[in-house]
Amino acid sequence: MLLHFKEIFPEFTEKTPIFFVDLKGEILDKIFVRDCIEYIYDMQYQIFHDLGSEKTIELSRIAIADLINLKNTPDINKEILIVINYLQLCLTFYPLSDLVITGQHNSALKWINYSMCDDLSDKQVIKLELIRFDEFFNSDTVRSVMSPKELTQWFGNFYYTCRKLSAYHNVAEELVIFCRGVSNVALKYKQYEEFTWAFSCLIAWAISVKHGVSSELVKEVEALISDINMPDEAKAQLILCLITDADIYSEKSIEEWASLLISTYPGHLRGHQKLQTLVAMLPTNGSENIVRITEKIKSEICSLKKDLYERIKLKKPSIQLIEQDRLFEMISPIFDRLLTAQKVTLLYEVLFDWYQIPQVDSIVAERTLIIYPKSKTGLKIGLNNETVTFKRDISSTYASLIKASNQFLGVSHSINGIHDFEFWDHLPERMGVPTQGFSDELYGHLVDFYGFEIKELNAFIKSHANSIESYICLPSMHFPVQFLMQKSLETCWPLSISLEKAKLDKPVSKVCLWCGAGSLTEQIESETLTKILKANGIEVTLFKSDKTTKNGFINIYQDNQFDVIWVMSHGEFDHWKPGEISIEIGNKEFLSLDEAMKLSVPDDHNRRLLFLNICDGATHSSTEGLERLGFAPALASSLQCVISHLWPITSWSAVTFGVIYSSYLTTEGDFFSAFRATLRVMANGNNAVHERLAELSNHSEELRDRLKHQDNNFDLMAHSGSSVFFQ
Repeated sequence: MLLHFKEIFPEFTEKTPIFFVDLKGEILDKIFVRDCIEYIYDMQYQIFHDLGSEKTIELSRIAIADLINLKNTPDINKEILIVINYLQLCLTFYPLSDLVITGQHNSALKWINYSMCDDLSDKQVIKLELIRFDEFFNSDTVRSVMSPKELTQWFGNFYYTCRKLSAYHNVAEELVIFCRGVSNVALKYKQYEEFTWAFSCLIAWAISVKHGVSSELVKEVEALISDINMPDEAKAQLILCLITDADIYSEKSIEEWASLLISTYPGHLRGHQKLQTLVAMLPTNGSENIVRITEKIKSEICSLKKDLYERIKLKKPSIQLIEQDRLFEMISPIFDRLLTAQKVTLLYEVLFDWYQIPQVDSIVAERTLIIYPKSKTGLKIGLNNETVTFKRDISSTYASLIKASNQFLGVSHSINGIHDFEFWDHLPERMGVPTQGFSDELYGHLVDFYGFEIKELNAFIKSHANSIESYICLPSMHFPVQFLMQKSLETCWPLSISLEKAKLDKPVSKVCLWCGAGSLTEQIESETLTKILKANGIEVTLFKSDKTTKNGFINIYQDNQFDVIWVMSHGEFDHWKPGEISIEIGNKEFLSLDEAMKLSVPDDHNRRLLFLNICDGATHSSTEGLERLGFAPALASSLQCVISHLWPITSWSAVTFGVIYSSYLTTEGDFFSAFRATLRVMANGNNAVHERLAELSNHSEELRDRLKHQDNNFDLMAHSGSSVFFQ
């Protein structure tokens, strides 16, 4: 089968904006196949250098589509098919590595799919063709061109992604033998970097799923560390994989391995590895050494962050958010151990350094409540160097919660370390839309998980209520914590997602009402709000959806004329693509998160309110750290507080919340007090909601009449618990 490179990759070569040489040869000729592989790598490198990673990934996917089309050639030879499959695998090496490095785990999983099947869709369930690896190793042509270096790197990325997302357990089990075999070939050829990466990722995955091979792998690593022929650099990388849960199979503890690494091989620690080692050295018993080591950790964080910000400053804002928190899971033990040691204010200092917030501009640590529900030793709540702990088994509590949340929102979130986690098998038309029939069940699990009704925790928070100004929760999770607080504690606080000290609110004298999508409820909402606000002497400017434009909104957003910008529209959130969020902002034009984050909020002595009364406005993708990868959390700062919704609530729920909020906005004196008063009404359910609307009878008659004919039961969290206040 004599082919030109252009015939193998017709669309790829047509769309590639760089000059290429059209190679020609026999598809089973080893030299031609090797030339094609090397040329693919060269072109990917050149595209990356000239146009960046996104374009490289886009064009690599087009090249894979070309190969899939080529495989549909009638009566294609089996050996040719195997060679084409290997070319397809080679095309995934670079994109998968880039996505792993930048922390884009869901996208990385997609490129694992592209490695082993011909389905390029975004379906939740895709069958991978593992037989391909057998065929590669049994093919004379493929064996002759196979590079253990790239393939070993691929296996490392594969096991890293599987562990991070608790995905493809059965596939990972079947590939253990291949991974070990290829890795050992890389070791034989002294490709130490690729070998240590693959072996470390394999061990981390095996231990996370309690695989029977874990102990054997750890013993192999220990033997290599003792091998005098092993370079020190490789030994350092192997020790790093033992300062994890792998220590349960080792003769040394995590602290012992970390001390050996920092004292014997410090010159071979790269990037974040010194920080990882210092975290491993933190004592778990709350001894005074924890302060000394934490100060070293803070210094290392500041050094790493300076380099990181320089490296990512030209990337999309959403990618910057992902990369800023890519290593957060690595440092999370710091927060658990500082809480155990009652060093809450020191914990905040670490957070300020991590997010590069100068302490002069930061929230007051002594007045910020921290909620840490996922500790292995129990639910922890801390304030001003006091910590209260409720001991429990987190694994069963968390598994029950995530299953209930998956059912409620129609999503399939996994749990790291639980490979046999059962997913809800129903695939909704739109992911993230709540099913009200699961509302009460999820609420019950949330009450158990956050523990605000537990006597000791409840008493601790209430005894400090007057000292609390705001709260944070680590790690970020997509749950209505303020609603739970209001129900259990009868009060709540702002979520200080920006970690910045909030400025005083602007006195509300001018409000912008912006309609973006022309929904059925926009007219009722805008008319009712206008009546309420104007009746209290507030100037209202209404922008109707038939005339609103994207540029018009951008101009208003960056202008200082309004104290409140109130958006009524439609939000879209892609649960498979972190950061892919947008708002329909006018005339079928959409404003993306990346575009919104590039806009400037006018500097002023006081802050304004951005009210995104839209679906998914507060929905965020988890980055392990603070929940900032979403519209509302990303746009919150000292200059602007933001209110929005955690899920796509019904339009009538949004209108109801908005109308009640506007009524309190005119009487409560500040943005959050109005939010808390509104949440108090919503949390008390149907009767309280309708009573409050009745009190606004002069302005809400049409809304109350419409609600009579709607299935909006405000006794359910699905309709009353979605709103969040960020600052």
